[in-house]
Amino acid sequence: ATLSSLEKSIETTFYNSGFQIDAMLNNSSFALSLRKVLKQIPMDQKERYFYEMLKNLFITYEIAYPYMHSLYVYMDNYERFMSSSSGQIANVNTYYDVEWLEIYENMPLDQKIYTCKRWIQRNAYDEPIELISVFYRNTRINGVTVINIDKNEFGQLLRTIAFAEQQMVFLLNSSGNIVCATNSNYETADIEDQLRANSALESASTQAPGAQSDKIRIDGEPHSIHVQELGLLNLSLVSAISERYMYSEMGYYFLLGTIVLLVDILFILFLAHHSTKRSFRFIQAYITIFSGAEKEYAGQEHDATRLFIGEYGGETTSPI
Repeated sequence: ATLSSLEKSIETTFYNSGFQIDAMLNNSSFALSLRKVLKQIPMDQKERYFYEMLKNLFITYEIAYPYMHSLYVYMDNYERFMSSSSGQIANVNTYYDVEWLEIYENMPLDQKIYTCKRWIQRNAYDEPIELISVFYRNTRINGVTVINIDKNEFGQLLRTIAFAEQQMVFLLNSSGNIVCATNSNYETADIEDQLRANSALESASTQAPGAQSDKIRIDGEPHSIHVQELGLLNLSLVSAISERYMYSEMGYYFLLGTIVLLVDILFILFLAHHSTKRSFRFIQAYITIFSGAEKEYAGQEHDATRLFIGEYGGETTSPI
């Protein structure tokens, strides 16, 4: 249930945002207004209206999702692109964030979506920010929509969804790299190698949708893992839980179940005893009633015999 709820949250943020922007750019009016803005061509009132709608959509996403850092829309071979963080059109050569363009240009042409983590820093005196960047290749226009997620904020979301402190959740991209985890200390090459080599991860990517299970070792302890494939985003969600914790929880719930079972048995025995005792009283009462009735009937029959002998036999005998 944990992975399923997280899957819906990720798809809503990562996939739906890119899908909706792409759907708008599939409309010729939106696409034309954006082209004119990027090429610095004057627009009429109608074209400016469509551009303002697109820009307002960008701002809405940042407000709706606190862990969303920024969004970019770029058209191939243009020097300018649309950025939500600057609130205006930016130049690819002078903008402080330049790494995204290199990543996009290295994407295979047949790859629709790619996700990775990276660092940005606006100024030398600003703290660097680690991002999860989702590159969504647009379908109609030649270009890309880049969704930048604040990795620290998104990691907090992972931690709130985890049902126990002993549970770790990893988000892996199509290359098997850890994009995010509930504990950043475990975003190590060793764990990445174990997850890449894990049969559950391979099964989840090749079999029908559904979760797969296997084991890895973290800090020398065996952990059972549960893998959920995010087909729309080409990502994998991995939940890892310490087997020691699982067994301890199993022991607790086994003891609790045993206590409940014993209480149920005692309650059933009490009800059975009470019901049997009550039924026995009813039976005893019926026996008493029938015994009294039988004695009364026997007495009446004896009196009738004496009366018959007195009338027809002459003498009676005293009852014994």
